[in-house]
Amino acid sequence: MKLFVTDFDRTLYVDRDISLKDINSIKSWQEDGNLFVIATGRDIYSVREKVELYDIKPDYWICNNGAVLFNEDFNVLSSKVIEREVLMNILEYIYENYEGAFSLSEVNNKIAVRAKNDQCNERDYRKMIDFSEIEKIGQVYQIHKRFDEESLVSKLANDLNDKYGRYITAYPNNLNVDIVANGVNKSGTVEYLKNSLTNVNKVITIGDSYNDLQMILDYGGYTLESANENIRLKVKNICMDVSECINLNN
Repeated sequence: MKLFVTDFDRTLYVDRDISLKDINSIKSWQEDGNLFVIATGRDIYSVREKVELYDIKPDYWICNNGAVLFNEDFNVLSSKVIEREVLMNILEYIYENYEGAFSLSEVNNKIAVRAKNDQCNERDYRKMIDFSEIEKIGQVYQIHKRFDEESLVSKLANDLNDKYGRYITAYPNNLNVDIVANGVNKSGTVEYLKNSLTNVNKVITIGDSYNDLQMILDYGGYTLESANENIRLKVKNICMDVSECINLNN
């Protein structure tokens, strides 16, 4: 049995759509007795809402860049939250030094926090609060900060990794920065899943961004022709889309 793990945004979900070709390849893959996994920086509510519009049913979901793993019935199989004191320090640092709102993926919710100017460019949140209310939040899998330009993404990611790298990892991801507990990544959760299954003889991974790079390299996986040039230069195997990747490994 083989395990196929794909990133979601810009890999499977391209231009706000999943192609019929990819859907058919995924279904054939599962019908042949193999497993299909989505690994995303999104929280489970956001990615599930999108996927359920299509006729595909992942066997597992790796969410928040590996911070939480769900089975097909959305039961949690593994998880790691950001340490509370570290979380509060980082939230205050972002709020004071980087203008704009941010969002938090709680264990059972996604919350947006308003910016000082009362604006918010975050997406797919279920509730919005003022910064003064952050002490009320529960355990958090991931902090998410969205920008309008990529230069600020790199700046914040580098800044946080320099200041708090003992406790967290900040991943630059297109116009977003995803912040999770130190040691959390998609590859580690793929490894956990593989080891929990007794009959997987091959793992295939595909993605397009920095938060996918480790799982691609660890498993000799694939990136896309449409991926960032820096990613393509680091990855040996390049393909057009998820369907081609599946067909190459069938």
